[in-house]
Amino acid sequence: MEGQVVGVDLDNTIICYDGLFHRLAVERGLVPHDFQPSKKLIRDQIRELPDGEIEWQKLQAAAYGPRIGEAGVFPGVRDFFATASARGVRTFIVSHKTRHAPYGDPEVSLREAAVEFLRAQGLVECLRDREADVFFTDTRQAKCRRVETLCCATFVDDLLETFREPEFPQTTERLLFDPLDVYSESLPELRFSSWAGITKHVFD
Repeated sequence: MEGQVVGVDLDNTIICYDGLFHRLAVERGLVPHDFQPSKKLIRDQIRELPDGEIEWQKLQAAAYGPRIGEAGVFPGVRDFFATASARGVRTFIVSHKTRHAPYGDPEVSLREAAVEFLRAQGLVECLRDREADVFFTDTRQAKCRRVETLCCATFVDDLLETFREPEFPQTTERLLFDPLDVYSESLPELRFSSWAGITKHVFD
């Protein structure tokens, strides 16, 4: 176990945005207050509105940038990283995230905002080289190549599309984080609805 390398995606895998997207959408009058606080459902609802795609991108710019501090982490995330650190398992965070949002403040770096969030949540200190173990890429393909470069034995992601990229390393174990049971069909990937399940799989 010691010396193993595990990579983890960031958005919607470590960071949970459901409550924040609900708050932002209600503030902007895009959904009613009693709308279910689910990022996916909110996205689908907003996209049905006139100029809905633009409104959704504006919401993303706020959530991933200046308002990211109001997001949370999924239950069990801290325990996973603390366990990895205690057992000598190297962890990297690898995220497909552009520097700036198309409809956001050009002065706001989404990447810097994300790192600051990780600091505030106490997750950076669980990484061996702190911020140097957090990687951002401009494309999903580049993200997959980074996973390979880091020699990750295991990678955790909430997007099946990541694992379907031709560039994703074939020898890396694929753990799909699916808390809402979106991918209910039979899949070759190991699917987990909670971080507790991922922690048990990786460390037990």
